Amino acid sequence: MTETGHPRARRGRWRRRLAGSALLVLASLVAAELVLRARVERVPLVVETGPGRLGVLPRRSGFAPLDVPARPEALRIVYMGASMEVGFPFTPAYAPAAWVERILAWRGVEAEVLCLACAGLSGRDTLNVLPDALALHPAAIVVGIGHNEYLRTDELLAPWWQRLELVRRLHALWAPTDVADVAPTLDSDFDRSAVADGLRETLRELEAMTAAAGVTLIVTVPVCNLADCPPMLGDDARLAESPDAAWDRGRALLACGDVVGARAAFDRALDTDRWPHRTTTALIGVILEEARRVVRTDLAFDSASLTGVPGDDLFVDHCHPVPAGSRLLAVAVCDALEEFGVVPASGRAGQAPDLAILAEQAGVTPELVAQRRAEAARAYTLFALHTGRHGRMADVAAARIAASAEGAFSPGEAQTMRALLALLRGDVEDARARLQEVRRTSPQMLDTLAHGFAGYRWIRQAFEQNGLSLDDAAPAPGP
Repeated sequence: MTETGHPRARRGRWRRRLAGSALLVLASLVAAELVLRARVERVPLVVETGPGRLGVLPRRSGFAPLDVPARPEALRIVYMGASMEVGFPFTPAYAPAAWVERILAWRGVEAEVLCLACAGLSGRDTLNVLPDALALHPAAIVVGIGHNEYLRTDELLAPWWQRLELVRRLHALWAPTDVADVAPTLDSDFDRSAVADGLRETLRELEAMTAAAGVTLIVTVPVCNLADCPPMLGDDARLAESPDAAWDRGRALLACGDVVGARAAFDRALDTDRWPHRTTTALIGVILEEARRVVRTDLAFDSASLTGVPGDDLFVDHCHPVPAGSRLLAVAVCDALEEFGVVPASGRAGQAPDLAILAEQAGVTPELVAQRRAEAARAYTLFALHTGRHGRMADVAAARIAASAEGAFSPGEAQTMRALLALLRGDVEDARARLQEVRRTSPQMLDTLAHGFAGYRWIRQAFEQNGLSLDDAAPAPGP
């Protein structure tokens, strides 16, 4: 028998072929991963809309429309960020950019302040929009950043192979899921150091790109409702004090007048929340370390709060300000623009028109603020449903529903939200009774509930975990 025909030699050739094939497959997978991770060709957000004019690409929803000269006719400032910076939950006239422009005009400073923000943007998203802001040829860019870093789930701890872009793309293609399917759990928390490092890198790139363009970058410190908005996921038995317990302690200390102790407790509640839906002290620390020019909006809100800790007196919900908060934010930014030499000194630092005048210019009335506060109850109910737990967030949602004025919700909506909250706390009889009342009084609300049941697993789970189905809320059949 020849050597080439020996069984051992044939096995050796097959092993080499298999190894070569495995290496080829591995190389192909690595190449695919690198291609998917590489940045695709960028589609500009700001484009020419006419001779010498620039505006936002019409199909890019969420951004306020722009129609401005390509070259500024006056000092131009671009204000970037997410929902707070876009004026949510009101209108674009309520955006901080508009407030800043009005206050500067009142101070005698002629400046054009443009809003280039969109709800839900993370720091990395804002960085991706920066070339569009620079295309507007501003003298300065003001950036609000830090609130949405934990709304993305890319930094959830997971096996290394689940972090591969190729795996993510295939999973999204073959097994799409809603946000609740990738929410943090006791076994799958956020990689918080990765979140902080990501924000740090984003800030460094923002600084480098604006410096290279000769544009002044100013970063605001994110502010939020600490005293009246509880943790999203506050039940963590691994901790000596759960986030919910820390928040309760903060409320008790604040009621006793211990502002320092209360603030520390509220910060702990937010920082240990397994799914923070606002900035944390760690992320604020990153901003203070990395941003060269910072607006200490946090200190301004602390000093102006009625209790010393920002709460519902300055916010509509968890992080979006009422007019008093918007005035604070805009005054702080205007002062920073003067301090950093972007605009000339006006002699009116710290000053602004009366709140009532600014609110009227923004198109916001006390009645509209009350309406938006009521609508925040809906958001808090959805937050609680996302987590599938009846914690402090659900309690606050119920309290807000009860405090809302008559007519704040569509017919049957408040009762439906109460039914869902009852399901979260396991009170099946209360939920069933409320759903039956909705069937009698507002059957059209059940169509909305049916859409939510079909489209969102976390709403469906609230029913299924309590042995209920939509049949318990379906309209009675006709004759």
